[in-house]
Amino acid sequence: MNNAQESLAAFGKLMSSTAADGSIDARTKELITFALVVHARCTPCMKIHLKKVAEMGITQDELEEAAWCAIAVGGAPVKMFYSDYMERYKA
Repeated sequence: MNNAQESLAAFGKLMSSTAADGSIDARTKELITFALVVHARCTPCMKIHLKKVAEMGITQDELEEAAWCAIAVGGAPVKMFYSDYMERYKA
């Protein structure tokens, strides 16, 4: 395995371990992660995490509250990204 493959495998383990139940339950962690994704304005991450939240039974109302946490910190650019993404993809 080369360094890039090792790094990818380590990243996968990091993502799995940080998403797992711990002192904070996995559902809450996913809402935090969703807010961070909105704040980062990462379209590929939005696709991944919207699928994950649907599988977890997280509601649209919960997503909106998490998104507004990101918007409160990131301001208008984050609001515009979130609104545009949700309108385009009808998530």
